[in-house]
Parts: sequence; C-alpha cells; structure tokens
Amino acid sequence: IYGAGVYQAAVPAVKETDRDTLSIPISISNGEWFTAISLLNTDAETNTFEIELDGIAHGELSLAPGQHILIFMKDLFGEEAAAGIHSAVLRNASNIVGHAFIGTTGSSHYLSGINLKSGGSKLFYPLLIDAPDWWTGVAAQNPSSTACELRITPYTANGVALGARSATLAGGATWLGIPRDLGIPENAAWLQVEAENPDTGAEQAIAGMELIGTGDGNQMFGISAIETGTASGILPRLEKQGWSAFIFTNTAFSRAHVTLSAYNDHGEIIATDEIAIESRSQTLNFAEAFFGADISNATYIRYDSDRKVVAFQVDASADSLMMEGLGSLSVQ
Repeated sequence: IYGAGVYQAAVPAVKETDRDTLSIPISISNGEWFTAISLLNTDAETNTFEIELDGIAHGELSLAPGQHILIFMKDLFGEEAAAGIHSAVLRNASNIVGHAFIGTTGSSHYLSGINLKSGGSKLFYPLLIDAPDWWTGVAAQNPSSTACELRITPYTANGVALGARSATLAGGATWLGIPRDLGIPENAAWLQVEAENPDTGAEQAIAGMELIGTGDGNQMFGISAIETGTASGILPRLEKQGWSAFIFTNTAFSRAHVTLSAYNDHGEIIATDEIAIESRSQTLNFAEAFFGADISNATYIRYDSDRKVVAFQVDASADSLMMEGLGSLSVQ
C-alpha cells in the first residue's frame, strides 16, 4: 500500500482464520495521527463480534458473509472517544481477519500496517533503534480481563542480556512508550517480553508491536512483535528503487548457521551464502552485503537455519520518503 513519494506500508497475507481474539496493540487518533482497521468476514454466515477499548466493552460489530470494511477508529467510535483509546480487542472474532494501519495526516508522512493477531505468552521485538535521527516505540497489550506480569529482557546485538525488569499490566492495559522512557538501556538491540498471571504463575497471552521512524517525519514502519522464530523463511522482495535491509536475531542459546539463497522470479538461484549468528545475537545489514556474489537480478531471499531465528526486512526508497517493514514468511 503506497502513495508515490509520500508513504508505503507492507502487510502479509493472513492464513489463520480461527483466532477468537484479535488485538490492536496501539491506537492513536488525534489531530496528527490516525488509526484505521481493515476487517474481512471469511465466513459464509454473518459474524457478530464484540469490541473492547482499553479493556472496557464497547458494543458489537456485524459483518455479512464475505463483507469487508476499512474504517478509521474516529469514524467508528467518534473523534472524542477515539482520542482516548490506547488499544482495542475484538472478541468472538473467529473467521474474521484484518489489519491495522497507523499513520499521520499532518506534515509528517508516516504509515505502517500490521496483521491483527491473538499474541502469545512470549514475544520478540526484533529491532530497537536509539539514534539522533530515528525513534522507536514499543507496545505490549494485555487483552485479558485479568492482570499480568511482564518480564522484559533487553539484549545487545552481541547477545548480552542487559538485566530483566518487570511491569504489571491491568486487564486491558498497554505497556507503551519509547524504550529509554521505559527503562530500556540505549545499547539494547532487541527485546524479549514474557507474560504470566501474577497469582498463579501461569503463562498469559499478550499482543505487541513496534513502530520505528525517522525524526524528519518522512519514513516509518511498523511490525508485530513475533511469537517464535522459524528455521526456514522467505524475505519476499528486494527493493529495486532504493534499498532492502535484513535483520536476523538468533533467539536460541547456541550458535545458528544460516544458509541464504537469492532467487529470481523464475525460481532460479542467483547466489547462495552462509552466515553464523551467535547465541541471542543479532546481525543487520543491507541485502547485498550478505552475499559475496552479485544479487542485482534477484527478487527474493530464502533462509534455512539449524536454529530458529527471527527475521524481517526493511525496504526504503532512494529518495528517503518511503519505508516499510515486513516479517519473514514461513515456508512450513
């Protein structure tokens, strides 16, 4: 999804339709920012589901068989109510699939998109940038009606744990902010966030996402917090009018050996190479830097690893006006 020279966003196709709960971890609606949701009823019958805003029930919404809607939160709930919303949850939403889009309407040209998911009890936030010209925002949402305890562990790019910290989230609440304001050290490269019930110690599902943007207001991308890594995956496009960068994080506690294969649109292998990623470490570089051979004729990358890794890509235009982030696509 893009406006030439203004913004772009990428979201993957949705393959799960049996998730009863769908979370919107961040909702921002004010004079500068907007949040919109795209929902599709994949069922052959009318589907009525409940909507909660910051943990408070806020009515129902019905979609006819095959019906799709794309609507701004301010149009769905009213401008005043939408301005006070931090997150939302759709319940009894089996056979509903959707995306959330967050962007700006003023002088900034930000746009990002994520799939709506149920989340998990352990989430990985695969990239934190703390630099003068960049900003990162992270969110962990508790979609349950009961409180949960978060255990937040930041890591450096070299796999050094920077000390776990905790936070308690009430039902429907969101842990949200810029990493340094949340007590995350500036040299943290990625986060692991785990959630449990504070009374029983049982695992509890949370949903999360992050937004990363440039300080000049021109570029931003969003990515869902990732529940688990994969041993094989696809990084589905190489930007030809700008650049693509890949980020691999080894969440295992032993070294990962990863084979990278660059393909063209005919399925022919253009080049292969191998990288090693140490335990709990991260490697980040432009796509071509991962290969010793020329990959200018390649259009996508496959990776195969002996350990599960979290992988995603960032694509940007050469004029520094458009950017998107996209998690790897599973081949399993």
